[in-house]
Amino acid sequence: MRNAATAVLVLAVAVGGCSLGLKRNEAMVEPQANWELPPPRLAEPKSEEPTLVDRLIDLQQKYAQAVQDLSNERDNMRQLSDEKRGLAEQIAVVQAELARAQKELQEANDLLITVRQENEKWKADVLAHRTEILLAHKTEMEALVKVLRLLGGEFTQPTPPATTSTNTSAASTQAPASAKDEKVQETKGAEGETAG
Repeated sequence: MRNAATAVLVLAVAVGGCSLGLKRNEAMVEPQANWELPPPRLAEPKSEEPTLVDRLIDLQQKYAQAVQDLSNERDNMRQLSDEKRGLAEQIAVVQAELARAQKELQEANDLLITVRQENEKWKADVLAHRTEILLAHKTEMEALVKVLRLLGGEFTQPTPPATTSTNTSAASTQAPASAKDEKVQETKGAEGETAG
């Protein structure tokens, strides 16, 4: 402890100066005309390098900016995380709807295939029935023609309906000729029957 007190006393004397008992010489203190004043002790140095305080202020501003940027990034990350969570929920809902829609579409497709097959079967049945009906009508007409021939009536072939006037006149000229041919055939057939 004595060493510390001695060191402090020596330091105080060195800093204060050794002017104990000496008078100040005022002529020495006044500056000369061609002489410049020394710079004040607390004045900023003229060097362009920043001082330690300037560096400290600059670093503090950079730190504050970095903290602000970090806070903004955390807010952005939190917001993006919330959006991601919301999108994941929406994706789950949409995937469930998509699976349901695909199932319904498959069922509808199967139903359409079944309906198409039934329609084709029905069409085949109708066409077969139509063919049977046409065949029955043809057989009936042939039987009717035979009956008319046996009874001695005249039979003319029905002509298709004409679409133009020239076809109508041609059909009317052909109908009597075919009726005459049938009469000739009937008479030949009747002669053959009587001969036989």
